Amino acid sequence: MEHRSVMRVRHRNRLSVGISAALVAAIVGHFGAGDVLAQPLDTPGELRNGSFESGISLGLFQTLPPGSGAVDGWTVTRGGVDYIGTLLQAADRARCIDLHSNGPAGGMQQAIATDVGSIYRIDFAMAGNPECGGLDRIKRLRVRASQLLSSEYTFDTTGRSQQNMGWELRSFIFQASAPATTIEIYSTTPPNFCGPTIDAASATLCLGPGVGPASIAVGLGSRATFHVEPAGIGPFEYQWRFNGLSIAIASNPTAMTQTLVVPIVTSEDIGAYSCFIRNSCGGVVSPAANLTVCAADVDGAPGLSVDDVFHYLNAWFAGRQSADVDGVPGLSTQDIFVYLNLFFAGC
Repeated sequence: MEHRSVMRVRHRNRLSVGISAALVAAIVGHFGAGDVLAQPLDTPGELRNGSFESGISLGLFQTLPPGSGAVDGWTVTRGGVDYIGTLLQAADRARCIDLHSNGPAGGMQQAIATDVGSIYRIDFAMAGNPECGGLDRIKRLRVRASQLLSSEYTFDTTGRSQQNMGWELRSFIFQASAPATTIEIYSTTPPNFCGPTIDAASATLCLGPGVGPASIAVGLGSRATFHVEPAGIGPFEYQWRFNGLSIAIASNPTAMTQTLVVPIVTSEDIGAYSCFIRNSCGGVVSPAANLTVCAADVDGAPGLSVDDVFHYLNAWFAGRQSADVDGVPGLSTQDIFVYLNLFFAGC
């Protein structure tokens, strides 16, 4: 009797908001991700109020129409939702969302700040409202990031009850293509009063290029190093590239490490270096760093110092061809002046 009483109360409350919900739905339309945007946050990858605890006052539940912002940080989409208070067991603390309201399938969305090219993971708890018994006991929903669709997620409500929901963790991974990405979680279950339920949503930066590598200018015959510090969840795998092509480990033993070392720079090593970084979420490519020749760096050590001047003068007095830097065949005092200009100009 108590279960039927709750059902009647819920049905009566839904009918009371039916006209206003239908009116708002007619105005707002059948929204999808990107149509109604919550304000993006400043911190990349941060999802606000993922457990839906912050919002309007609740008893058993409250039906929310499309376009509603009654749940802080979120916008209701599509056919509306039920904002659940004490009616159902939540996965985290006291509240959750039933993605169905007066029958039509609804959704919830939020815009988050993202770094272009980085990979993010959306985690959330999924269950299903078991009130309707055997009617569509398999609940279905989708998650999308802007226009990128995920696979469909399902939950079987068999054997579940209002206070034993059987929440399960689901994850969705996407690569950001814009500085702000709208995350929408919406039902694909056929219309009825009992939809899929969601709670405890969060966003995590799973993989980003992070910091590095840095461009460097060295002298021919010197040593050059490139280093990356990826962002996200390790462990990471690395594959360095030269001018867009993978460097074989047979030609450089450090090609699949975090730090690439070019032990003796030759003219053939001049170009762009980048690193393909991979983890369990996927792969990203770091920005390219340029290796250029610094004509004044002649002592074989990175950077310029007075030792480079002494090395050059020793080469000039020894009559070595490497000291001819003025573009005119043969050594002269002009070569010394040209070298000193290069040295003081820096690399």
